[in-house]
Formats: sequence, C-alpha cells, structure tokens
Amino acid sequence: MDDPHYDVIVVGGGAAGLLAAGQAAQQGARALLLEKKNRPGRKLLLTGNGRCNLTNTNPLPDFLAHFRHNGPFLRQAFHEFFAGDLIGSSTH
Repeated sequence: MDDPHYDVIVVGGGAAGLLAAGQAAQQGARALLLEKKNRPGRKLLLTGNGRCNLTNTNPLPDFLAHFRHNGPFLRQAFHEFFAGDLIGSSTH
C-alpha cells in the first residue's frame, strides 16, 4: 500500500472490533483492524455451537464453561441479561 493513511484504526479483532471496522469501511472509511492473535473473532465460535448464534439456548453454567477461567467474570452480566432476554426483546 503506497499511502499508509487510515481514517479509522480499530485495536482488537473481537466481535466489537470486527463490527466497528466493518461499519467504518461500509461508510467509506479506510479502516485498519489490528489483532494480536492469529484468528480474529475466534470467541464468536463459542456462540451457537459455532454458528455465531447470540441466542444460545444452553443453560448459563454450560455456556460459561466454554469461557474457562473467564466464566466467573462474565457470570454477573449474563445472569442479568442472557439469551431469553435477547430473544424476548427481539419480538417487540
């Protein structure tokens, strides 16, 4: 690339980073996505048995087990708002 100018630089290739970079590019910005791991979006494979289904219907303990040592950190947030809440909000 001759011109290293970017309108948007996104650090982190998780779900939010992928979405941010994609939206920026879709709006016409020259976007650069930086990720330290070799597979951006890897954790998305945990949702919906690898199908990126955010409405995973597994019980909360089973879902959190996929996050191993990070599971306890996520427990409170998912306890307050989990798949059933997301499914319910999409019908309104």
